[in-house]
Amino acid sequence: MRIVKPESLHLQTYAILKEEILEGAYRPGERVVEAKIANQLGISRGPVREAFRMLIQDGLLIYNDGFVRVYHPLILL
Repeated sequence: MRIVKPESLHLQTYAILKEEILEGAYRPGERVVEAKIANQLGISRGPVREAFRMLIQDGLLIYNDGFVRVYHPLILL
């Protein structure tokens, strides 16, 4: 993970998290913590919060019961 200053921090955070989710770095249903990701990237929580909003809109993250988790599709048999 790396942050480059010229580009908007929330867009960089969004791109990093999206890539990690799609590559399986986070398991479906896994809780993602804003403060932990901000610390890992060396940025404040604001850009992470905005990236979470974008990923929720994309359907990659879900907000449920006060927690943000990686989308977990229901398996219907």
